[in-house]
Parts: sequence; C-alpha cells; structure tokens
Amino acid sequence: TAITCFSHRKKGGLIYQKREPDGQWYVFKSAQTQATDEFAKLRHGDYVSSQLGRIEMSVSKTK
Repeated sequence: TAITCFSHRKKGGLIYQKREPDGQWYVFKSAQTQATDEFAKLRHGDYVSSQLGRIEMSVSKTK
C-alpha cells in the first residue's frame, strides 16, 4: 500500500500534474481532452466507498 500525492498547475488551457516530491511535470488535461491526456484514463464511478474502512485502517497504520 502506497500513498501518492500529486501537484497540479494550470497554464492557459492546460492542466499539468506531477508526482510529489520529485516527479516531472506532464500534461494531465488539455483544453479539449486528448486521448493521450492522463485525464482520459480516469473511469467514471465510485471505486472507493465499498473499501473505505479498509483504506482508512491502512492509512492510520502508516501514521
């Protein structure tokens, strides 16, 4: 189990993203979404709620 944090910046019609603490900036979402945008990989739906208790326990153990 790993916790990953990302930073986001907006410049013009682009949203950039990078993995913290030392990732490289890349286009997350273009003004008009492109097939190559990371944003295009997101799936619609709730994939967390059913596992929330297990996730919370896992996160609390890492503190």
